[in-house]
Parts: sequence; structure tokens; C-alpha cells
Amino acid sequence: MKTTLRNCSIIFLMTTIPMSCKNKVYVNNTEVFKDGSCYRTMSVTGDSSILAAQVFPVLIDSSWKKNISKTNDERNPFQIKASKQFNNVNELNAETPNDSVPLSKLKHSFNLEKKFRWFYTHLSYKETYSKINPFELIPVSDYLSSDELLLITDEPTKYLAGRDSDEIEKIKDQIMSKAFAWAQVSIYEEFIHTLSENAHLIGNPAINYQSIKAKKDTIRNYIKFKEEDISNVLFDVDSMLKICSICFNTKGFEQLDTTHSQVFNKYLEKGFKLGWLYRFAADTVKNSVVMPGLIINTNCKSLIGNKIQWEFTPMKCFFNDYEIIVTSRIINRWAFVVGAVSLALLIAGLVFGVVVRGRK
Repeated sequence: MKTTLRNCSIIFLMTTIPMSCKNKVYVNNTEVFKDGSCYRTMSVTGDSSILAAQVFPVLIDSSWKKNISKTNDERNPFQIKASKQFNNVNELNAETPNDSVPLSKLKHSFNLEKKFRWFYTHLSYKETYSKINPFELIPVSDYLSSDELLLITDEPTKYLAGRDSDEIEKIKDQIMSKAFAWAQVSIYEEFIHTLSENAHLIGNPAINYQSIKAKKDTIRNYIKFKEEDISNVLFDVDSMLKICSICFNTKGFEQLDTTHSQVFNKYLEKGFKLGWLYRFAADTVKNSVVMPGLIINTNCKSLIGNKIQWEFTPMKCFFNDYEIIVTSRIINRWAFVVGAVSLALLIAGLVFGVVVRGRK
């Protein structure tokens, strides 16, 4: 746990500096059909470790078609592919997560809306990756500008345009340092908040919500004095409580330590969330969606015919929900036929009326 925050800074770095090697490579494709059904194909490429029973973010049972093949890549010589037909995207959402795979920890959902427009039907498909940042008491905007946030989440920005390589590397280092500083302060604030909310359990009138808030900077400065990198101690709750005892010059904080209390369990769980985020930060996840008809709108950068494709990294949904949206237009041929027949009947009726009146 002590290295969790340091690992988190490595994740920030991964978003801006190409990696020399990769772990597993996931490739996911969803083909959507006119009736709202879809066909999902997932593949993972890696070394012999992927030959284990379950390597996908969802559990693969007998309803999936599965095959194993070899590749020409020496680093990732094996590929496992699984595919399945779904009647609708709700069935996709109902698939059972595979807890042994870090990617399963992401809240990844699918949605499909069908809107009838007489001559056309619009199908709007959306994939959502829910925000995974567990520490939100300090806004990241206090440390990173909107352009810096776009850069660190690998979104389009002109922030580095016109700069030479040396300047770019310097800017990347500065952004990573600010992101790391935000992470430290944000996590520390969560600790103080948890401690303050449970101060009444200590049983000392001098230790309360207000007094802990007032001592917040004193406690943090003591940690910084003792530890060059405070991330070494932030998730060591027992050590943090001992520091609080020193700063308050009183006992009682030990009643909240991990041996006697569970008040910091949620705080520690959030720390573990950063830990599993680091576990799959080096993996590559490539996604694509094939839509029926003509694609008329999408927020995806890569569009080829009726197919969109994007590469996913955990930082894309670290600070905010990440959504991929695509809308296609399907021609309702029957509506054109009905319209043409109706128009023909209308014209025929008008002509017949004119002829009848002319005879009179």
C-alpha cells in the first residue's frame, strides 16, 4: 500500500510517454444490427499466462464461442478470442464481471437508443466508462488547467503545438509533478476528513472535528519533515494516527487504528482502487464499433466508413466519465414505398376529382 501513490504517478506518466513494452493487448469489437441486437467479439494477446481459464473482464461460459491461436509476435505469442450474439445491449450489461482481471473493476456500460423518423431510423450507441478517481475532496482544477487535463488524459489539445522536444519533455514533467501533488493533497484531505468525522469515538473533548481541521497543516508539515515523499505513509493509517498523537500531544488516536476500528476501511479501499488501476495501466485496450447504415454523428476521432475505433487508457476515465457516442441513420425503405403509394393515390384522387368535375 505504501507504493500505491507512487504507482499512481507512473500512470500519469504513461499517458504522455510511449512505453517500450506492453503487457496484454485487448481488442474488442461490437457490431450493432438494425433490430438492436449486437455481436460482441473480444480478444486478448499476450504470453503463455493468458492461457489460464479466465482472462477477459467478463466470465466466459458455454454461451461464448472461444478459440486459441498463435501469433507472430515474440512478446505476445498467443491470442484468445471469444464472441457472442446478444439480443440487445442490456444483455451485454448483464454479463458477469471476472474479478480476477483488473479491467473488470471498471464500470463499463452499453446503451442503445432507437428513434423513428418515418423515412429514417436513428440508432444512437454509447459506451460509458465511469469515473474511477476515488479521491474528490480537492478539485483537480486547483492544480491542472483544462489543457493540461486534456493532455494527461490523452485527449485532443493544441497545448504542445509549436514547441520543441526539450520543451515538451519539460512540460510533461511539470504536469506530472502537479498531478502527483494533487494526488497527495487529495488523499491527505480524505484522511483528515475521515479522522474528523470519527473524532467523537476517541472520547477526548479536546479532539474534535474543529480541532483536527485546525491542526491539519501541522500534521502534514510533520509528515513532510519526517518523510521526503509523504506517499510512503499516507496509507499507513496506524503510523498516521501516531503522528496525530504527537501533534496533539495526547493519546487516544490509537482507538481508531486498524486493529481496534474499521472507520478507515473505506479510505483504505479507495487506496486499493488506485492499486488495481496501476495493475492494468500498462495494458493496451483497443475498441471498435460497427454501426448499420450511415454514421451521421460521433465524438470518436477515428471513423472509417461505418466503423469507429479508439484506444482506451485508464486515465481517460480517471477524472470524469468517459463516453464514446455514435449515431447512424438507417433508411426505412418501406416508408418510402408507403409514401410513394400514398402520394400516387393522392394524385390519382385529385386527377379523378378534376375529371369528374369536368364531365359535369
